[in-house]
Amino acid sequence: YLVSVGGDDKCVFQWRHVVGDGDGGAGDATTDPDDESTQEFASSSSSASPGNSSTDVDSALLFDMPSGGDECGAVKPWLGAIRAPKNIGNVSKEPPAIKLSTKWVHGYTSAFVGATNIRVSSNLYYNNEGDAIYPAAALGVRLYTNGETNDSGADTASTKSPPKSGLCQQYFDQHNDDIMCLSVSPNKQFVATGQCASTNDMTKQTKGKGSLCIWDATNCTLLSKMVGCHQRSVTCVSFSPGNDFLLSVGQDDNFTHNIWQDVGGNWSRSTLLASTKGDRVPVMFTKWISLLHPKVVDDEYEFISGGGTSINFWKVDGASVTKKKGKFGKKYKQVPLLCAGNIKTKDGWRVVCGTSTGDMYLFDDNKEVTNAVEKGHDGAILCMADVGGADSSGGGSAGAAVPKLVCGSFLVTGGKDGHIKIWNQALQTVSLFDITSSSLVDAAVGSVDVLQVGDKTKFLIGSYGGEIVEVTLSDGGSGSGKTGGNLLTDFSHAKSKVLLHSHYKGELWGVATHPLDPDMYATVGDDGTLRVWSVECNCMIASMPLYWPARTVAWNNTGTMLAVGFHEAVKGGGKSKKKKKKSKKDDDDDGEPHVGSVHLYSFSRQLALLELQHQATATGIRSSAQASSRVVGAGVLTKRADGCAVSVAW
Repeated sequence: YLVSVGGDDKCVFQWRHVVGDGDGGAGDATTDPDDESTQEFASSSSSASPGNSSTDVDSALLFDMPSGGDECGAVKPWLGAIRAPKNIGNVSKEPPAIKLSTKWVHGYTSAFVGATNIRVSSNLYYNNEGDAIYPAAALGVRLYTNGETNDSGADTASTKSPPKSGLCQQYFDQHNDDIMCLSVSPNKQFVATGQCASTNDMTKQTKGKGSLCIWDATNCTLLSKMVGCHQRSVTCVSFSPGNDFLLSVGQDDNFTHNIWQDVGGNWSRSTLLASTKGDRVPVMFTKWISLLHPKVVDDEYEFISGGGTSINFWKVDGASVTKKKGKFGKKYKQVPLLCAGNIKTKDGWRVVCGTSTGDMYLFDDNKEVTNAVEKGHDGAILCMADVGGADSSGGGSAGAAVPKLVCGSFLVTGGKDGHIKIWNQALQTVSLFDITSSSLVDAAVGSVDVLQVGDKTKFLIGSYGGEIVEVTLSDGGSGSGKTGGNLLTDFSHAKSKVLLHSHYKGELWGVATHPLDPDMYATVGDDGTLRVWSVECNCMIASMPLYWPARTVAWNNTGTMLAVGFHEAVKGGGKSKKKKKKSKKDDDDDGEPHVGSVHLYSFSRQLALLELQHQATATGIRSSAQASSRVVGAGVLTKRADGCAVSVAW
């Protein structure tokens, strides 16, 4: 028998070698003209005649790569070739007795999400216990320290804690499709998540609509759910400073804004207070303005939303919501706004917006840009966090680690340059931290949150490359490095730790378990990275950028080499990246593979990876090895040009 896997035809065939005695010769395939499936195949083939003008369109539908996981089953060209098996035994239609439960999720939704690749940011937060809250596909995840107990008192460490990483996960699983946005309330007790419309749920109430869930940040239990509340998907959510209102924005043509109110206490029951249309411009962010802002005190506006090149200031009056556009003035260029925050400057409260050019715009009480910080980051400012932004001192649980800083003391920003910056009330840079060394591919900072616990200040950072990094500042009780707002800002002695690695873009296509070691498996996908994971430790133990979307991966019989098959750049598939100008030193280490090629990588438990390129040529297959070295974990990996050895120095 022979099994073949097709590319464009999306088929898997099983072949049987038949030695025939008839006129057709050995291996001659025969078909029964009366067979129903043969007739179906023949009729479908004859309809696509050369003169048919729809042939090109049909071919495109058949052979273009799907843009989303649910779309790959829309076309089924294999139906005409299917033959029913003979002598089938008794097959039970009952589900197996074994029940599966989620052990660990190596995933964090960063950069882009959904079939339409919506940009996401600011979806990583601390809860009131100092645990990380974030989305991973359709799951909400709580990442916490080993040995903790949930509210029911059950010790979850015994079932979900890895023996060596010291971390555990708990899941919120009430969504049935990708989570597009996530926000945590200022008191760190509640989480709001919005999802896209699910193709698996086609009831009248939910068809083509996204749903919104509010759940407990400590035990991941559902508090309330707004089913089918927005067309297409929910793209933005944010809690009010008092924790009792929630703003959500949909992906319909008008980007509708909904205001939800907690009417049952602790979000046990919610009601839609108001709904209004936004601009016909995608909303990139929403932000409630500080309760201490004079315009909030005077009931002139309460929250903002923006994106593209516009920003709106909104006022809520009962069931009525009105807006006024922000003005850029003559001095400042109207550029895309990506995030916002509150800060109290010497001139009073200001709304600060991060731009795609790396500048920060300050809007005054009249909703106009009156000042700006030029080139705050080298590239776009993707996220912004208020430090001391929790206006309500109450509402937190006993012993909760909620911010206790002076409101509006600092701003923390994250940029495409991979930098975290702390800004004081004069909007001067107090300190800077670079996370580039912690990221495998893309160190752009898409999310940041800040928490002060005792004499420590913690920063939770999410990169566009799929890493979750925690940076801890501690003065050891000396008080050094603190500012007037009691915030530690000196990054010179900061301790950083990568809490989670994950694939970060598109879909995951290839997975292969190690043939000898059940603890290891390898994965590849659209993000162009090869990663090796440990089941026991729940962590990534090796990785390598491939520079091209990959479709399949397999180990050899001894588990010492990995073969990776790459995706050919056809219409609808992966697009080639713009190549940067290479310097002379880069000529000998071009890691970009030949499109559609198969590469081999040698692997050892000591995180050593050796790349052998196998590329198709006119005369057959040629092999080449590249000589280079790079740091892997705690050692230096050396790849020899002869492809014969790998040396690792620890």
